[in-house]
Amino acid sequence: MSPRSLRNKLWAAAVAGAAALSTSNAYFLFAMNDVITIERLDPIVSPGQVASHVHTVMGGSNFRATTNTSFLRASECTSSPIKQDKSNYWAPVRSFSIKLEFRLKRPPNADSLLPVRLRAVLGVVVVLIHLQLGERLIQQCDGQPSHVRPVAADYLFSDTPGATTPFPDDFRMISGNPTLRSYNGSDYAQQAITFLCLDFSGVSTRFNQIPAQGCPSGMRAQINFPMCWDGKNADSPDHKSHVAFPSGGADSGACTDPKYPKTLPRIFMEMYLDTASWWNLRGQAMNPNQPFVYSMGDPTGFGYHADFMMGWDANVLQGVVDRCNCNPYGDPTCCSNAGVFTFEQGGTCRITQSVDEVTTGTIKTLPGNNPVVGFGANAPTLSGPAPPFIQPVYAYTGDSPTQTGTPVGGQVVAQTSAPGSAGDAPVAVPSAPAVIAPAFGNHRARKLGRSPGIQFYDAHSSF
Repeated sequence: MSPRSLRNKLWAAAVAGAAALSTSNAYFLFAMNDVITIERLDPIVSPGQVASHVHTVMGGSNFRATTNTSFLRASECTSSPIKQDKSNYWAPVRSFSIKLEFRLKRPPNADSLLPVRLRAVLGVVVVLIHLQLGERLIQQCDGQPSHVRPVAADYLFSDTPGATTPFPDDFRMISGNPTLRSYNGSDYAQQAITFLCLDFSGVSTRFNQIPAQGCPSGMRAQINFPMCWDGKNADSPDHKSHVAFPSGGADSGACTDPKYPKTLPRIFMEMYLDTASWWNLRGQAMNPNQPFVYSMGDPTGFGYHADFMMGWDANVLQGVVDRCNCNPYGDPTCCSNAGVFTFEQGGTCRITQSVDEVTTGTIKTLPGNNPVVGFGANAPTLSGPAPPFIQPVYAYTGDSPTQTGTPVGGQVVAQTSAPGSAGDAPVAVPSAPAVIAPAFGNHRARKLGRSPGIQFYDAHSSF
């Protein structure tokens, strides 16, 4: 299959998914140009602290442990192809939990790929291998590189001007619950999360949990955010109660509940993963029937979740929901051609690490020491020593940064405006204890979003 053909199939699958979900008459979808960082940050749930588990983050480069709309708008760059969208979108990362038995068969070239300190360990070693988002699947086709991106965001809304309310400043919300390990089919919030086992040569199948089968063309995790708003609060104590799903479920109906009268754009987020090649190694996994695990210790998928923080430039989103209904295919270029926003595919936007911790490659435990908890009762929420923050954090648009920060302990600087701007007013707030966690490498910046597939990490390399 040629790269162009595969790009077309991925786009067709994304469009079909959005169209099938839509009860609105207008929508557009866009693939993120890049992943800005992969680390334990969550400014919604854990502001000013190291988060409990690792997230893959897209959007504006002013993503920090503490941030807000005005700070995001001042981002130096965004991984969204819509230049006026400096919002942040994030979701947990996924790993392959492999049991390496050094007296039995190992993956090819394991001795050369594994860190030196692991090669010396005898017996059984449990290793978690971070799964890169699905760009590897694209790059393998015909041996030629392709620039199809693995994360897509769909915005769905009414084509009637004034019917949809744009997100207010400092708006934030969460969809999903990271502690869930069981499924309630009547719960709209759980209906909002599905997994698509992709087969571009056959039939793709949808599941409510991580598919316990091989997916020939990879897997897509997909999640709907609530679209009904109380019209008053930009946030709530649980980051969910100020919003609700529509009357017909996660992806259908209208905002008929008088407690949530305002209709927001409905965000549908898709994340592609190249799982096909790793399925063949499942016999060496801790659980051969389902070898994958999310960063919060979830091998089921019921705890999948995603976060959104508003960062659109002022007044732009109002123009989007009122005017961006120029074609039925979800192609955002027509909105760009109409002057609604600027759309530029390609390019990079990344930030140097904020937390002094290795979160990708081959690791012995899930960052945060999250236990793997399978089907049944909710998983515990853990707390404990955390690695220090790194300050300052730099945005960069090339393959590597020209400078990085240094670890700091005791406090983290919560920036309230763009670094170096006239309005810069750093505020010191308490942070997690400054304990440097054992790691195979250092805190040098990683090259995110460009690496081919799943990587093994050694003590002398950086991404």
